[in-house]
Amino acid sequence: MEDQGIWEIMEPSGETSDQGTMKVAVAKLKDRKARAHLIQCLPDDLLMQVAMKKTGKEEEESIDVYAGKLTRMSVRYANLGGTLDDAALVKKLFDTMLERYINAVVGIEQFYDLKKLAFDEAVGWLKAYEERTKRGAGGAKSDTDQVLLT
Repeated sequence: MEDQGIWEIMEPSGETSDQGTMKVAVAKLKDRKARAHLIQCLPDDLLMQVAMKKTGKEEEESIDVYAGKLTRMSVRYANLGGTLDDAALVKKLFDTMLERYINAVVGIEQFYDLKKLAFDEAVGWLKAYEERTKRGAGGAKSDTDQVLLT
């Protein structure tokens, strides 16, 4: 971006002087150029997910989708000559999970040896937690919305 003359948008110089309308217009133009360059760097599958979002926090994806992304990342890493074992993938999965899965992550970390836990097994436990929270924590309900004890 330096060669395009738009790097100061990424790392502003910190000038706080009174900017004229010409400087503001130039800054907006450089901002649009910088965004265009950043978008060109995204892979197609990620670009389609990001295109309609205003912020990164808007992405709500299932465990399957997120695990697929991590698996693709490990395959790309292997194509570059590196290796990611299950322990590294599980650590990456748990370190980057959304806040709503923190209870499940803590429980798994407490009862399993993460160095021996298979990535697929960790994903399975998180999927089970996801399904359970979708159904709700309550027991069976009747047609009249009364809780039935079993």
